[in-house]
Amino acid sequence: MKRRVVITGIGAITPLAIGVIDNWNKLIKGTSGVKKIGLFGVDNLKIKIGGELTLLEIPEELKDLSPKTLDRSTIFAIIAVNEALKSADLHEKEKRDLFRIGIILGTGFGTIQAKEGNYVNILEHKKPMYPLIIPKAMDNAPASEAAIYFGLKGINLSLFTACSSGTNAIGTAFRLIRDNYEDTLIAGGVDTPITYHILDAWSKLRVLSKRNDDPQRASCPFSKNRDGFVLSEGAGFMVMESYERAQERKAMILAEIVGYGATCDALHVTAPDYLEQSNAISLAIKDAGVSINDIDYISAHGTATKLNDATETKAIKRVFKDRSYEIPISALKSQIGHTIGASGAIESIFAIQMMRHNILLPTINYTEKDEECDLNYIPNKAVDTDKIKYVLKNSFGFGGSNASIVLKNYPL
Repeated sequence: MKRRVVITGIGAITPLAIGVIDNWNKLIKGTSGVKKIGLFGVDNLKIKIGGELTLLEIPEELKDLSPKTLDRSTIFAIIAVNEALKSADLHEKEKRDLFRIGIILGTGFGTIQAKEGNYVNILEHKKPMYPLIIPKAMDNAPASEAAIYFGLKGINLSLFTACSSGTNAIGTAFRLIRDNYEDTLIAGGVDTPITYHILDAWSKLRVLSKRNDDPQRASCPFSKNRDGFVLSEGAGFMVMESYERAQERKAMILAEIVGYGATCDALHVTAPDYLEQSNAISLAIKDAGVSINDIDYISAHGTATKLNDATETKAIKRVFKDRSYEIPISALKSQIGHTIGASGAIESIFAIQMMRHNILLPTINYTEKDEECDLNYIPNKAVDTDKIKYVLKNSFGFGGSNASIVLKNYPL
């Protein structure tokens, strides 16, 4: 028997803020988190902007987290998981110990800061190797360290599917709970990919926005004048439980996840394919047991590259046909940049916030209609709406990894 899967806790970090509420308040105002990078010198780089969290304030109860022994991505993950556990009323160890809780974490670049920092110290600065670099830099460190920190003794998985990692982590957790393998899981994503050499490498792919002089307007998904995405950092995690478990412990239910679909283009490592993107969307809707007429809002992948936005629009049209023009769509990367493996999780969390508050977040910096991107992308300002029943979240990654989930308002 398949079980209902509900979301009872959420936590997020973006360039805008630490915490769901502070982020939400800025998102509904249309604030951009993109700025000139300040964590390292960028004078010799072509791209000088990013979605960077300038001041990483570690909550008082997590003050023992040390950047010396933990990668930035690991610290981000622990902070966001901590908020999700608080939100779910599982922040007390005694409450967590009543259940076997696991974590499924998606990431694109893992512990890249520790790795790059190690090589730079050795090769450029001729310093000795940090003796604990292996546990600090292993790519499952964020999930493993979070499990150690909070005593999460259930399944522990790290997924790497580029920009769809966070959404695949949520989808995998959904299936494990729905199909009776697990009762309570923490799922989401984290990425802190803003380093000197990674930024340089992305710029050589010619997919980043070059608007160094106007960073807050640099990310403009679906607008004809878009010129690439903005590399960003962040983390988003949610506590997911069987409906029965949530009811048993009298948890507040924030939303329900009802469908998941995933495909691979198997075509090209960087160029997207609208056919398999649309198949992932259709699989998620079918899995949810709803029709295309039930979807009230689409949280787009919307990276602001020429090819991605046109391809995603085409995929949406293939699935929703004439109804494509009726469904409101927005791309939160216009405000927070592209957090790679964390993006799907972060954007799902704020889709839940939209359902709870009956507000649709905008695609900011939308100034010029593109004939290939001619749908309703909620330009520039958040709008009030009637009750949102079902939300579709899309995430499409390099390697042709496509993932979509369907979220349901609670109670419906």
